[in-house]
Amino acid sequence: MKRGLLLILILIFIIGCTSNVKVEVAPVKEKIMDPSVIQEETTEKVQELKEINVVAKQFSFEPNPIIVNQGEKVRLLLTSEDVEHGFAVKEYNINEKIKPGEITTVEFTADKTGEFEVICSVICGSGHSGMKGKLIVKWKCNRWFSFHSFRRIYIIEKEKKCLKNTVH
Repeated sequence: MKRGLLLILILIFIIGCTSNVKVEVAPVKEKIMDPSVIQEETTEKVQELKEINVVAKQFSFEPNPIIVNQGEKVRLLLTSEDVEHGFAVKEYNINEKIKPGEITTVEFTADKTGEFEVICSVICGSGHSGMKGKLIVKWKCNRWFSFHSFRRIYIIEKEKKCLKNTVH
């Protein structure tokens, strides 16, 4: 019985190896990008960058405060109306000189939340020490809630505040 079963298995193996089985592979279709899709993707990437014009003049920054949301990529276009000024935010390691008639570009990701002092880091006149502004980075709203009871109330309260104060 064992010999018969072994003989049948060997016979099936030999037939399987010698038969002419034709395997066809389906042709691969090339994916061609639609130019409008590429334009759409590029536009979306540009929209992710929040651009803000900041004007320095004796002895203030405009706008003041500068308000952004957590996680946004920010580009500040700094200009001076009168003399050379500085623009410094210690927490974001920003310290740039702003020359009159030139645009100084600063880019950063707003990854820390809170209110940060902006100071003029170049002596610009008698009111230099009072030339200050604020950068406000608002907490990014989440759509999830913690199920841990000790954290749940805090997160829900923060969510309510965020929904009221989100900058668009």
